[in-house]
Amino acid sequence: MESNTVFEKLLGTKTLKCKKGVGHQGECDTNSLSSNDVVGLYFSAHWCPPCRGFTPVLAKEYEQMRKDGKKFEIVFVSSDKDQKSFDDYYDDMPWCALPFSERKMKAKLSKKYGVQGIPTLVLLDNQGNVLTKDGRSAITQNPGGYPWPARTLSDMLGTSFVSKEGTVGKEAIEGKYLGLYFSASWCPPCRAFTPVLSKMYTEMKKTRDDFEFIFISGDSDESSFKEYHNKMPFLALPYSESKNNQLLNAHFEVEGIPTLVIVSPDGKTITTDGRSRVASDEEGKEFPFYPKPVNNVDHPDGINDTVSLVILAEGESKSTQEKFEGVLAKLGEEEKERTGGEPEMLFFIGTNAEGVASRLRAMAKLGNVGEGEAKKEVVCDGDECRMVKSGAENTKVVLFDIPDEGGFYVMDGVDASEEGLKGFIKKFQDGGLERQQLGR
Repeated sequence: MESNTVFEKLLGTKTLKCKKGVGHQGECDTNSLSSNDVVGLYFSAHWCPPCRGFTPVLAKEYEQMRKDGKKFEIVFVSSDKDQKSFDDYYDDMPWCALPFSERKMKAKLSKKYGVQGIPTLVLLDNQGNVLTKDGRSAITQNPGGYPWPARTLSDMLGTSFVSKEGTVGKEAIEGKYLGLYFSASWCPPCRAFTPVLSKMYTEMKKTRDDFEFIFISGDSDESSFKEYHNKMPFLALPYSESKNNQLLNAHFEVEGIPTLVIVSPDGKTITTDGRSRVASDEEGKEFPFYPKPVNNVDHPDGINDTVSLVILAEGESKSTQEKFEGVLAKLGEEEKERTGGEPEMLFFIGTNAEGVASRLRAMAKLGNVGEGEAKKEVVCDGDECRMVKSGAENTKVVLFDIPDEGGFYVMDGVDASEEGLKGFIKKFQDGGLERQQLGR
């Protein structure tokens, strides 16, 4: 058996708990998951009523599929509060389970797949690629769709689009950056943003043609769709393609509108927060808005899903803010290179006392800008000591781990040097920082 397979890497353990019964022989080797066509990660807990309602439904479908010879396995990833609750709940399940002791791995998996609530069933192929994060719907609404092959963006967009001149085909978007604009005429923020986006699109088209925007409508009737789209200079998904509309909303996990998703020519998502990038760059000079190594926290794309190092420096001088930003940018570039372009940590700076920084301060109870008495102090870590400052600016260095149910960690003092920030990050990774809980 090949060692260190994709599932051993994913789950961080060589052995899973498994049941005797349908195709099982007790504990099983994690590597054996690769022999299945579909592997489901089932995030659930005994204390959750919807979970207790869905588990028997899932178990029935699972056992039937196994009897029918389908190569389908499930791994229970528990959100139970203690070992006994886990054991009692797992007694009702016929599949595998991540050991309850693997709490850090459970948290890592929840972050990786953006689990916001339970029950959640994430379906993977045998290479660990996501087929769907909405396996619950796949099981209840389309069990005959096994193995639920992942739909490509091309499939979801369809083959025709509405333009000012009439219907155009896929040739209008092939090989281009795409801006998918989820919006609706009944939405006031959408009506305010649409002219801004339309102006940027028109100006950009004067100098380049390597992109296209597509309106994905949330209107309730076709006449409203047509009237609203008439105010836009770009393409639209036909109103009749409501199924594709729903698939795109689910695929990009659109939770509110207006939302602007930017996609590369090879179908990879560049950002789901194109709206804020347009707001700060109305001429589109930075389009297609690839992530920067460091961003202003007023544009917090990714902070809810990824561990983020933030320097709240609203009270500092512009030169000091730029110095901090330069250090963060260097760390961001190194993280991007280390992870092959998929950073596991993001970097932000807060400079606007009236913006998102003030909300983060309030949630973390960090005090307002201007509070405190300016002072310098020596901070030692082993044999190394350095001078750090804290003061009237009330600058804070904070690691926000929002995916970990709203956790955060605050640096003692303020050492925003490259060495100081790297040391802070290492302490976090080593579990040497005190976790605090964000308020509402």
